[in-house]
Amino acid sequence: MKQQRLLATDAALSFNRHALPGPALSTTSEHLENTLGAMARMLDAGLIAVAGVRETEEAGLLPLLGVSGDRAREHVVLTADESCKYCEFGPICGRSWEQAW
Repeated sequence: MKQQRLLATDAALSFNRHALPGPALSTTSEHLENTLGAMARMLDAGLIAVAGVRETEEAGLLPLLGVSGDRAREHVVLTADESCKYCEFGPICGRSWEQAW
């Protein structure tokens, strides 16, 4: 919004804009809902998974959330670097102070 640009895949054509490569917005939304649901279940169990720490990097976030490998394609999957790209709260999750692996 700040740059006043529409960034979209399938919706861009409706606004006479060049579409970006990638899945449809509805697919991305569905995958995000699946991942957020898995995170909510984990939080309900009293557990918190964070990106950027050794355990998450080694196992991957989805297995920590209880998502099996065959269902991974139905979720949002980000590497630690992608997850932390826009976040400046490394001291909270541990990324800033975790020892080098």
